[in-house]
Amino acid sequence: MMLKLIDFHGTNREDDHSLRWQPTAQGRASIHFIKSETSCEQPFSRVRFTGFDPSGECVFGPLVQMALPAIRLEDVPAHTVRLRVEYLRGREVVCIESVAVSLQANETTVLGGGTSHFEKLLTRAAQAELPARKPGLTFSKLFSPPETVQERSLVSLELSPSTAMMSPGSHLHYRVVGVYEDGSKKDVTPDAVWSTDCEDVLVMRVEQGARVSVLPSKAPLPPRVTVTARVDNLLVEGLLRIEQHCLVTDYLNGTVSSYSMDKDGTFQQRTELETGAGPSALAVHPNGLSFYVTNSLSDSVSVFLFSAGQGAALKQSIRSGKCPDSITLSPNGRYAYVSNTLDQTVSIYAVQSDSTLKPVCCTDIEGTPSRLVFHPGGRFAYLINQGKGALHTFRVYSDGRLSLYSEVRTEQRPEALAVSPSGDELFAADAAGSVYSFRVGELGGLRRVDSREIGGHLNAVAIHPRLRTVYFADSRTHRIVWIGFDSQGGFCGEPEETACPGARSLALSGSGGTLFSLNSLGGSLAKYEVKDDGRLVCQQALSLGGTPLNLVLTP
Repeated sequence: MMLKLIDFHGTNREDDHSLRWQPTAQGRASIHFIKSETSCEQPFSRVRFTGFDPSGECVFGPLVQMALPAIRLEDVPAHTVRLRVEYLRGREVVCIESVAVSLQANETTVLGGGTSHFEKLLTRAAQAELPARKPGLTFSKLFSPPETVQERSLVSLELSPSTAMMSPGSHLHYRVVGVYEDGSKKDVTPDAVWSTDCEDVLVMRVEQGARVSVLPSKAPLPPRVTVTARVDNLLVEGLLRIEQHCLVTDYLNGTVSSYSMDKDGTFQQRTELETGAGPSALAVHPNGLSFYVTNSLSDSVSVFLFSAGQGAALKQSIRSGKCPDSITLSPNGRYAYVSNTLDQTVSIYAVQSDSTLKPVCCTDIEGTPSRLVFHPGGRFAYLINQGKGALHTFRVYSDGRLSLYSEVRTEQRPEALAVSPSGDELFAADAAGSVYSFRVGELGGLRRVDSREIGGHLNAVAIHPRLRTVYFADSRTHRIVWIGFDSQGGFCGEPEETACPGARSLALSGSGGTLFSLNSLGGSLAKYEVKDDGRLVCQQALSLGGTPLNLVLTP
């Protein structure tokens, strides 16, 4: 069947030129979408199209296109009976239209917009007879159908590249080749309908074919994304891996090392970046496009930007208070907090659109401020005060400012703390080898539930995202200790351990399948597989040298 489509948005003109006829391939159709004729009154930057058959099954899309003056939708299945059109501003849907599609007289597919005026046009289109075609005669709004050609059956598709690795903010071009029953091949990229299983990874058509873009995201991106191309009834899938880095500070050498990692978390290429004197703490922006380093000996904070395929580069160096000890970003990525041990302050910076920092204010702390962590909701923050042997709870206001809410004490000087992914528990460790569990109240306050004496000098805490297990790094007796906890946050079972020379800093992968340990004794980086029962199995150990202090993983 030869189908002809008209534009599905009505106009204000009462003439036949408001209808545009388009000959198409057998069983498929093309739609012209005119931006000036939309009914959406809100500003929008992209449009998402989805087609459905009579049973309600999705047979086309969802396909996202930039809001150009004219958009051409190719290869729409002939059994499409309804189109859903969503107008997007960023990721927000500002308007939705549902457009009916029906097969009418004269082998003409008519799409209706729903307005009374356009219903008149639909009626006229359904009853109209097309002008007789004469050899050599052309119309400005009517085109001759292509000559009949022998159809070849498409038997399979090939996607290039079939696997790829990308970082947030980068782009990649795809190509689809069709393989026919006679063995011939043809580039069918213009005919492909694209989709992905991650809303932050988009595919759009461009002149070169198709381009996939990884959008900056406030939430961590999945390590693997499936990109799907569909031509006719055939599908081909490609695997897209989101690039991840492990960042390590070297205190005496004044550098930050960035290790790229493969899909299994194995360390690959190392890039060394110069920063200020005495780099200590690290923080990565939630969108994965930048990271921040505190320089304890030069009283500054360095800002680095990732560049797709080119590593990272220094963007800014800004003054901080005296001896900055830690840096933390708010969950929404809008503010950065630096604790200054000699100034007894916490400096607050606004994160600009280009990832640079702008000073906001300083909060005075009576004692010695150290590491600060956020509750997952972002309304509360918890700070180690080593001078008072206490943990402070702060309310966090919309402008980034902190207000002290409550305080709890530990027996010895606290060294590390972490909030569980659910936000229900907080765990802390002190320099004398005691570990503490606290229950987080609805207003963010802490109530001690349990404590254990496990010995050593505990420097870091990591909480598994799925297992009810918490890990502690012990630099004095050279080990990693883990222990389970119950639904109320209390410790349960006996602690278990594995040898780890000078364990100082810990980081868990997003899925919890891998734990990384930075070891100050001899300067090494270790990678462990996390078993279902919480046990650790060493998979890789990498010698670093120098004086490594902290490590973080990019989202």
